[in-house]
Amino acid sequence: MIIFNKKEHSFIVVISIIFLLFLTINYYFNYQLLKENISRYENALFNKVHSKIQDWIYSNFKDVEKISLLLQNENIQDAKEIQPLLHKFQQSSNFPYIILGLDDGSFYISDDDYVTPHNYNLKSREWYNDTLKANKTIASNPYISMRLGLRSVSICTPINLLKKYGVFCGGQPFLFIRNYFKEYKTLYDKNLYLINKNGEILASFGNLNETISFEYINLSNNKYSVFDIKNTNWKLVFERDKEIYTNELNRYLLINLLFYIFCVLIYAATNFIWFRKSSVNFKKLNEQNIYIENVLIKQINGILITCDETFNIVSASLEFDSFYDFKKISNNLSSSINQSKFLTPSQKDALINELLISQNSNKTRYININFNADINSKNYLITITPLGKKSPSSLSILFQDVTNMQDKEKINDSSYNLHIEKLILFIKQNIEDENLCIKKIAKIGGYSKFHLQRIFKDYSNDTLASFIRSLRLRRAKFLLKFSDIKVTEISKKCGFSYNETFTRSFTKKYEISPTLYREAFNKKLQNKLQFKIIKKIEKRIIITYKIENLDFLKSINKNESNDILVLIENGDLNQKLYAIESKDIRSPSFKLNGGDWIKIDLESQNLSPQEAINRSIKSFYDENLYEFKPPQIYYFFNENKNPKFIYINLKR
Repeated sequence: MIIFNKKEHSFIVVISIIFLLFLTINYYFNYQLLKENISRYENALFNKVHSKIQDWIYSNFKDVEKISLLLQNENIQDAKEIQPLLHKFQQSSNFPYIILGLDDGSFYISDDDYVTPHNYNLKSREWYNDTLKANKTIASNPYISMRLGLRSVSICTPINLLKKYGVFCGGQPFLFIRNYFKEYKTLYDKNLYLINKNGEILASFGNLNETISFEYINLSNNKYSVFDIKNTNWKLVFERDKEIYTNELNRYLLINLLFYIFCVLIYAATNFIWFRKSSVNFKKLNEQNIYIENVLIKQINGILITCDETFNIVSASLEFDSFYDFKKISNNLSSSINQSKFLTPSQKDALINELLISQNSNKTRYININFNADINSKNYLITITPLGKKSPSSLSILFQDVTNMQDKEKINDSSYNLHIEKLILFIKQNIEDENLCIKKIAKIGGYSKFHLQRIFKDYSNDTLASFIRSLRLRRAKFLLKFSDIKVTEISKKCGFSYNETFTRSFTKKYEISPTLYREAFNKKLQNKLQFKIIKKIEKRIIITYKIENLDFLKSINKNESNDILVLIENGDLNQKLYAIESKDIRSPSFKLNGGDWIKIDLESQNLSPQEAINRSIKSFYDENLYEFKPPQIYYFFNENKNPKFIYINLKR
C-alpha cells in the first residue's frame, strides 16, 4: 500500500529538512542557555560552600583574637598564672583546646592533665613559625592532634605576654569542615577538595582518595572551579559536572527527535486514514455504480435515471423512453419537469425544489407525485439520492409506482387492515433497499411518520423499525445457510449500509456471529433427498401475514378456489404468509411463478418439513439464478395436521 504519493513525498522531505534545521539551531541555542544555567547553578552552589568555610574561618579568627586580647589584659605577673587562665577561657569558647607558645620555648595548654613531651621543640613547629613570620592571624595546615587524636587545624595569632613574643592558638578538629562538605553532597554529586598552596589535600568529599595530590593539575582549566580562602593559604577546589551538560542536552535532543517522529507518525496516520477513507468511498462509489447498472439492466423496482450537477441525464433505464413525455421534451431533467403536461405547476416546483435540496444537503429526499394522465394516471414515490462529488453522476432519481399502496379504501373487517398489509408486502419485496426506512414508507403510504408507526404497532404488535430489521436479518440467515457469497456482500444484499452494523445486529439477535452460524449449519446438514419435478401455471394470490384474517379472505373470494396456501419465507418454517388465489386487485397480491416446481413427499421419507426444505434448497439453490432472493415455497393449509407435500419453485 502506497501511503505517500510523489508530491506528498517531496512535501514531507522539505518539511523534514526544515524541521531538522530548526532542531539543530534550537539545539545550539538551548545548549548555550542550558550551559549558562548549569554554570550559574554551580557557581551559586560553590559560592554557598565557600561562604560557609569563609564564615567559619572568620568566626574562629575573631574568637582567637578576642581571647588573645583578654589574656594580654589580665596583667599576668607569673608564668604559673597562664595555664589556669587558658583553662578558664577554653571553657567559655568554641575551641576544644587552646595553646600558647612563647619565644623562650615555654609551651602551655588549656588541659590540666596534659603533659607536654620532654623533647617538644616549640620553634620547630610550623604553626608557631608561620604565625610569627606572617605577624597576623592565620590558619595552620592540618595536623594530627595529640590531644584529640583527630586531624585538626589551629587558628593562631601573635601575642605579647610577660614581655615575651609568642603565638596563641585555638585548636579545631577538621570535623566541622567535613560537616559543611556533607551538606554540599546533598546538593551536588561531584568531588570537593580543600587544598593548601602546595596542592596537598587537607579535606575532601567525593570518590577520590585523600592521598591524591593536585600539584601537577592545572587548576585553571574548565574541569575545576577554584576559590581562595582569605587569611589562609587554602583553596577550595570544586569538580565541575560535565556529564550534566551532556546528559541534559542529550535528553533535550531525544525529546525533540521524539516530537519530530511523533509529528511524522501523525502525518502518516492522517494520510493513511485519508487513504482508507478514499478507498471506502471508492468502494462505495463502485457499489453505487453496480447498483445503478443492475437497476438499469434488470429493470428492478421502478424507473431509475442519473443526472449530473446541472440535471443533464447521464443514464436511464429502458422504461424511461416511454415514461410520459419526459424523454421527448429534453435530455435535461429540469427542463422535462418544467415542460411536462402531466404535472401541475405546483408539482413541478415541488419536484425541482426537492432535487435542489438533495443536491445541496447531500441527503436522500422523498416526494409523492401524481402523474395525471387520462388513461394512465398513477402515483409515484420519487427517491432522490446524492451520489457524491467523485461520482460521474450527481443524483440518482428512482420513480416507483405506489398507486395501489396509497389506495386507502376501507374493507369491512375490523381485524384486516388492507393498507398495512400492502405496506408489509412492499417492505418484504424491497428489503434489500438500504434506503428503506420509516420516512420512505410513510411517504409511500401517504401518512406522517408518527401516525404510520402508531397504526403499524396496533396492527402487528411490533414497531416498524424492529419489523424491518427482523426481515433483513431473516434474509441474511437464508443467504448464510444456502449461498457461498461473503458475509460483507450478504450485509449489502440485506439492506445494511455497514458490515459492522450487520454483524452487531445479527450477533445480538441470534447470540452467534454470522460466520459461526454458517459453519454450524453446514456442519449438520445432509443433502440426500427424493423429490419430483412438476409443472405449474402462474397464478396471482392475495396474502396476509395474520392467520386470523383467513376467514375474511375466503369471504371476499366466494366464486374462486378456497385452497389456502401457506407460503414459507426465507426457507424458514417459522416465517409464514397465508394466501389464496384471487384476482381482487384491491388486496395485496403477487404472482406465484409458473414453470418447474419440486414436489417433496414428506410422509414417504419420514422427514420434518424444515429438514426437507433445508436439504432441497442446499441441493439446487443458485443465488445468481434467484437474484439473491429465496425461492417460493408453499404447502396447502390443513388445520391441525402437518403438511403432506411441500412445493419449491425451481429456476435453472
